[in-house]
Amino acid sequence: DCALTREPRPDAILIEASGVAEPERIADYARAEPDLALGSIVVLAAADTIERLLLDVFVGETVRRQIAAADLLILNRSDLVDAATRRAIAERLRAIAPRAALVEAIRAEIPADAVFDASSIASAFACTPIDRAAPGDHERIFERWAFDAGPARSNEGLRTALTGMPAGVHRLKGFVGFADGAAPVLVQCVAGRVEITPAIGAIADPDRTLLVAVWPRGSVDRAALEQRMHAALDDVQPAASPISA
Repeated sequence: DCALTREPRPDAILIEASGVAEPERIADYARAEPDLALGSIVVLAAADTIERLLLDVFVGETVRRQIAAADLLILNRSDLVDAATRRAIAERLRAIAPRAALVEAIRAEIPADAVFDASSIASAFACTPIDRAAPGDHERIFERWAFDAGPARSNEGLRTALTGMPAGVHRLKGFVGFADGAAPVLVQCVAGRVEITPAIGAIADPDRTLLVAVWPRGSVDRAALEQRMHAALDDVQPAASPISA
């Protein structure tokens, strides 16, 4: 409540929970507050201790729920275990949270915009387990996609396309106008969750669709994704084609 009454109001709120907290329950506060929008749940797992914690009789289930709630998993302290152990841990984490992006890190050093970006349109993140992230690595690890087109014919076609995003597209955000004169909407997709809300207070062109996304470099077929989005705007069933590399 204090953060929402501050002047000027913050662009983003980052909550650091305790090691035994339930992040999904904390996120429910953002979902329940009309003036807040949930960006993402980030969970750090220490490579040298996570296996032991998952097997712990007292906290094992709590740790599993924490991982399952994640949109972004950071396998931290990855320099303290060998490559085979890192791969085994990554596979176990993916089994618990199959929709979460996963990145290896040392001392939790990842680009800040991999967690959140306060800009109104260009907020997007994704991470990849193929390389260790370090400050300044964003352009090398992540691929940014921008989509600029005319208005959509219907909300239904738009929602269908967004719900069917490939797993590699971890976050997508932007504004969509409608050809029938309906008010523009703000769309947000995070880890398979789709939110379409009125673009209240935003500068959105009713005759334009503007979307941005970020994914691990090389993991998504850009041309196939653009074909899918154009088909969705025209309410045409997109041709069946793989859109994940």
